[in-house]
Amino acid sequence: MIGESLSALSAGLKFWKDRGQQQVNEKRRRDAAIGTVMDAAIATKSYLHDRSEGRLEDREKEHQIARLWQAAANAILEYDHQLFNSARLKALGWSDPSEWRRSTGREWVIKIDNIIEQCDWLQRNG
Repeated sequence: MIGESLSALSAGLKFWKDRGQQQVNEKRRRDAAIGTVMDAAIATKSYLHDRSEGRLEDREKEHQIARLWQAAANAILEYDHQLFNSARLKALGWSDPSEWRRSTGREWVIKIDNIIEQCDWLQRNG
């Protein structure tokens, strides 16, 4: 009887330990997904700054930015559907500028500062 009790107690403790590790791993995956979105946002801000300083359009750089946004969309899908949609629109727009029309009337969806604020909110609020 004591052996059974100890076995049950041990199983319960193992369950809680494993559950805690799963939560830690999930938080790491979520933080990595948010980091992927932030990487795309930072690359975009940098490129837009360069353009505002008079540097010429660079389609290869824009293709890289589009790929970063698509990676961000893929990474964040599981955690935030609105952020996924924003990242997907950014990927499409940077790959083909005529795609920006999809955001007409809801430009806030693709505004970099809004995306960064949304990432910050996700980091703070789990």
